[in-house]
Amino acid sequence: MTWAVKRAPSATQGLVRPAQWIAAASQAYDAVALPVSKVLLAAMIVLVAVQVVFRYALNYPITWSEELTAYLFAWLIFLGATVSIKRDNAPALGVVVDCLPAAAARFVHDFADLLALVISILLLVASGRACIDLMQQLSPVLQVPMGYPCLALPIAAAGFVLHYLARAAERIGHGPRGAGSVAMAAALAVLALMLPQDWLTQDWPISVLFGAIAVGFMIGLPVALVLTFGVVVVLLNQHQPLLIVPEAMFNATSNFILTAIPFFMFTGAVMEVGGMAERLVGFASSLVGRFRGGLLYTDIVASAVFADMSGSAVSDTAAIGSVMLPGMVRRGYDPAFSTALQAAAGTLGVLFPPSIATIIYAWVANVSVAQMFLASFLPAFLVVISFAVIAYIVATRHKYPRETPCNAQEIARAFRGTFWALLTPVLILAGILTGAVTPTEAGVLAALYALVASAGVYRTISPRNLWHSLEIAVLSTSRVMFVLAAAVLLGWELIMLQVPQSLSTEMLSISQDPLVLLLLLNVALVLIHGVMETSATLILVVPLVLPIFTQVGIDPIHLGIVFLVNSALGLLTPPLGLVLYVAAPITGLRVETVARAALPFLFALLVDLALVALVPQISTIVPTLLR
Repeated sequence: MTWAVKRAPSATQGLVRPAQWIAAASQAYDAVALPVSKVLLAAMIVLVAVQVVFRYALNYPITWSEELTAYLFAWLIFLGATVSIKRDNAPALGVVVDCLPAAAARFVHDFADLLALVISILLLVASGRACIDLMQQLSPVLQVPMGYPCLALPIAAAGFVLHYLARAAERIGHGPRGAGSVAMAAALAVLALMLPQDWLTQDWPISVLFGAIAVGFMIGLPVALVLTFGVVVVLLNQHQPLLIVPEAMFNATSNFILTAIPFFMFTGAVMEVGGMAERLVGFASSLVGRFRGGLLYTDIVASAVFADMSGSAVSDTAAIGSVMLPGMVRRGYDPAFSTALQAAAGTLGVLFPPSIATIIYAWVANVSVAQMFLASFLPAFLVVISFAVIAYIVATRHKYPRETPCNAQEIARAFRGTFWALLTPVLILAGILTGAVTPTEAGVLAALYALVASAGVYRTISPRNLWHSLEIAVLSTSRVMFVLAAAVLLGWELIMLQVPQSLSTEMLSISQDPLVLLLLLNVALVLIHGVMETSATLILVVPLVLPIFTQVGIDPIHLGIVFLVNSALGLLTPPLGLVLYVAAPITGLRVETVARAALPFLFALLVDLALVALVPQISTIVPTLLR
């Protein structure tokens, strides 16, 4: 008779069922968060549309709609951020971790995830307490307890906790080696936040702040959590309560002016899934395809026009790139150069109005959005011309083909086919520049117009496509705005540490020459854009340097254009250059390959940046003439 030996269950086997429960809870949360976020965006569009009707058609403004829209916006951002965390596609700097050996990289990922878990738990506790405290405070218009709108943060933080717990549980399920790695990483993650209270001196809070941020970037934490981590470490180091963390982040996101961002994102998404991008490409090709390397010029023109609709470099790159790049490769164009061109052309999304980056700068610098839009036209066309010069040189050298020339009748036919799409930026800019509507209202009108044109005129959008457009807009918006919320929090901490005053003194002690200061600023921005997105850079740097440059006589509008051109440069510069990561997968190339091919466009942007900085009239002449 054979006796079976019954083995005692291992520690990891005993955790299988709880791990399954955590994974199921994480999946269930995600299954609810994304649809709710889409519904919130749809509700925001309806609310602002109704507001426009009541204000302009019935002359009876609704007083509560802006406040409610702003609160829905905050919920959309934080719920959308949980989806990005779940899918592991939140903006992060992974270049350092990618250089490590496989075993070390796995451990660093474990450590980063568990540090993020600890931060999420602290955020959950702090935001829960903040909601309780705010129950005694009523909102200005709706007169509801502020604790209810602020519930967005603890609910989102609970999602972060679930998702990071699920990752840890999955690693533990891989066996003793995974469990040991997670245990060691967990101990280090807790230690990383507890050490500052007892071991680090409180005399150097700025060093503690930037040291924590540097660690966060190196281990690949999501950018928003990196910035939050830095502030949390300093607050713990100084034995201060963490209540300011959720309050500052909520105040940054519940802002009606910034609700224009998801509306323009949605407009671009509708045009992408509704086939308008293809029509724009066809029209652009009819105009410039006859020249040698015509598809290169077509790409630039189509990207410039689409930038006037989406306001986003990422959306521009994805929409036009998915149409243009496969055809360019089939026609014999070099895949690396074509992809680099598309990435460079995608950066026009931050230059041509209605640029989301422009709206953020105008909000931070307290300048007119309309004036910024006017100021960006000439610099944007300057960048277009510089890209076209590079395309001409490459096309001539490699003898790229010409497309079949179109006669006037064919151009007219292509124009008629894309007329309703081309009317979108005209309506947006006309409404904003004439002051007829606010940027937020223009964003909603553009979204509704794109829907009507896609569904009623072109008949290219279905309910399924519409639902997908909402998803694209939600995820794109939350990626930008979650980082922005954390950047506002960090900006508050920098002000508390009197960094702006110290920076002003140091810069003015070096020189009071505007050109020298602009040179220093641009060098600093190139370095900052290597690790930080445009929105976070604008939120952090503009309040620090604007008083300095105003003091030496530089127009805030001119300064804003310098920021935008430098942002375009940052979008194309590794390791964080976002458009590189969007364009490269379309042709299946490595990001490093595309980055090398993009060097001529980086040089062109540097020349453009120098011209914009040295000749302020390029930025100021149009708003001055039309003021």
